[in-house]
Amino acid sequence: MTLKVRWNRGVEVESSESILILDPTVYDPSYEYALITHAHSDHSKGLYYPFSIKCSTEETVRLAEVYRSTMGEGWRRVRCGDRFRLGEFEVRVHNAGHVLGSVYYEVVSGNGETLVYTGDLNTVKTLTMEAAKPTSCDVLVIDATFGSPAFIFPSREELSVEVSKWSIDSLREGKVPVFQTDSIGNAQEIISMLNTMTNIPVVTHPRISGVNKVYESSGHRLEYIDLRSADASELLSRRACTLILPKRGRLPSGVKANLALASGWALYLKDGRKPIPLSDHADFNGLLEFIEGCKPKLVLTFHGGRRGRVLAEYVKKRLGVEARPIEFCESVFPETKGKDRLRACEKEVLRTVRIRGFLYKFRWIYQNLKAKGFSKSEVERALESLVDTGKLEVHGREDVFKVK
Repeated sequence: MTLKVRWNRGVEVESSESILILDPTVYDPSYEYALITHAHSDHSKGLYYPFSIKCSTEETVRLAEVYRSTMGEGWRRVRCGDRFRLGEFEVRVHNAGHVLGSVYYEVVSGNGETLVYTGDLNTVKTLTMEAAKPTSCDVLVIDATFGSPAFIFPSREELSVEVSKWSIDSLREGKVPVFQTDSIGNAQEIISMLNTMTNIPVVTHPRISGVNKVYESSGHRLEYIDLRSADASELLSRRACTLILPKRGRLPSGVKANLALASGWALYLKDGRKPIPLSDHADFNGLLEFIEGCKPKLVLTFHGGRRGRVLAEYVKKRLGVEARPIEFCESVFPETKGKDRLRACEKEVLRTVRIRGFLYKFRWIYQNLKAKGFSKSEVERALESLVDTGKLEVHGREDVFKVK
């Protein structure tokens, strides 16, 4: 297999002629192409970096702009079902079922090898999203946030009843039912549950209200009142509404409340809040079913820590498929000569000196490249070429470099 994949503060995919990064968390000038799966901040940072081409759905951009308005140039809109080329790769876009605008990417090399990168994934239909469906591939890089058999979530029907009943019971006690949850995804689903199952007015934190507007513009009907309004103040004073806050949002002063946490992590909540185990991620069974449906030759888990290792072990035992956390998947340059060898060295230099404006001494660069098998003369030629092409510049003295 010539397709190479590794974790490099994002998922890096390389073939013989092209290289791209999926959901990067830092800027690296060695990448020309970036693919962004959805608007949650741990996946969408690449929208704000100066890649030549960065791809996401329009909904992802609009949600990300609720928190940060400056995106810069290079953005290309994609939609579920799209197929397009980035260098040698053909990229196919699929629904990830996670939050509004979320997608996963299928990357096909020039040799026909396929890699699927899920980003965050949900395999259950929700009130606001269709479920993700598997796609056959050679390599599957899959989110393992809840990749342990300890995480099996109740059905949406059960959760809707629980959300409604707890809200009604809280109001009968003379307390405002307050849901603390993610601003994008879970918050809108809680609103939908309450709108569908009850007549209780829903008050939302301004940050959540901003996200709600994006959902509404995409065709989702949500009935809510912004916390900053006079109507919201009046309802809260009478304890005649529910309130939805971000996870770290502060309860308004003077509000007598019952608190709930709506999150997959609520399965093991022990701090006195009402646990509502609602998640826009697939649970353990959903992950295994998705993996089985993709029929991969290799599974690489990520974003799970210890759960990534647990999921990999279950994949090997239950499905008989090779699996491991992506942190343990090393991408090694093939043996190359001449121009190919120089090009490989240049790529590694750019990975090593990725911070713009920072000064890098030749000795430090060489020590890093030496560990990857490159000679001193190869590093010198690579630096000279990168300076000549304008990707690096010499700073003050001949042995200090910085990224332009």
